[in-house]
Amino acid sequence: MSKDNCVGVFLEERGVRRLWLAKQLNISPSYLTLLLQGKRRWTERLKCETERVLMFPREILFFEGGCRRPDDILTEVSITGQPEERSV
Repeated sequence: MSKDNCVGVFLEERGVRRLWLAKQLNISPSYLTLLLQGKRRWTERLKCETERVLMFPREILFFEGGCRRPDDILTEVSITGQPEERSV
């Protein structure tokens, strides 16, 4: 996961294919991969389109508006907002 977005985690958790998202955003799958890896910057247009297409708040997808969570907490909470079951 990139440090500036959790779109890849969202796609995986929801079973959304990267190829589908790339087509919806009108970008190549390889460019989407670079975005997800943090090797390219998300434009405002792409952020807005991703929010619209995935129907999920960009504040969470892109850690905006104070929604950034520490990495250790991110592993404990699934993208659905429900705690994952953990054996103790």
